[in-house]
Amino acid sequence: MQIISINDFLDKSEIRSKSRLGNFTIVRITEKDPCALQPIPYNRRSFYKINLLKGSYNIHFAEETYNVRKNAIFFANPLSPYNWIPNDGEHSGVYCIFDTNFFHNFGSLDAYPVFQLDGLKVFELEEEQFLRLDRIFNEMEETHDSDNEYKYDLIRSKIYELLILLRSCLPKNQMLTGMIKLRHVLSKRFWIYLNSNLIRQ
Repeated sequence: MQIISINDFLDKSEIRSKSRLGNFTIVRITEKDPCALQPIPYNRRSFYKINLLKGSYNIHFAEETYNVRKNAIFFANPLSPYNWIPNDGEHSGVYCIFDTNFFHNFGSLDAYPVFQLDGLKVFELEEEQFLRLDRIFNEMEETHDSDNEYKYDLIRSKIYELLILLRSCLPKNQMLTGMIKLRHVLSKRFWIYLNSNLIRQ
């Protein structure tokens, strides 16, 4: 399986990163973007990605397939390979990418379940929830384009704000569904590990 670096991704997407720290880049998705028109190959990426999506997609991870019907937020990390397939209809949204250096000595991003190997990574959103998260992306975009010498601190704080807001605005049943899926994955891996050791004996 190919591992795509953040520089490979930027070069292939013809995106010029303006960031001097952690290759942080924020991009608006339009109907002309390749990711809105064609499937994205199933690979690992060596960077983090947060996608706010509008439209219908199928998003595939090793252990799970998510069918997005209208609005969703989607988290990718260097540990989990994935791909997505846009379905018929209009697509738009925004995403940001960054590497591990971006959060160096600034909190514990990997402590959040959405960035862990077995955490729930795709959340469907109501329109109001989508708009609240989109405002945070707008603020990150404006900050990124500014001359503020502390702009990267502000952007990282906005990402944490997004993570905390997401947890507070999601219904409990969606969080519960995520925990059930997580327990199912862990149980499945435990039995695979147990059976493989019994076979060796």
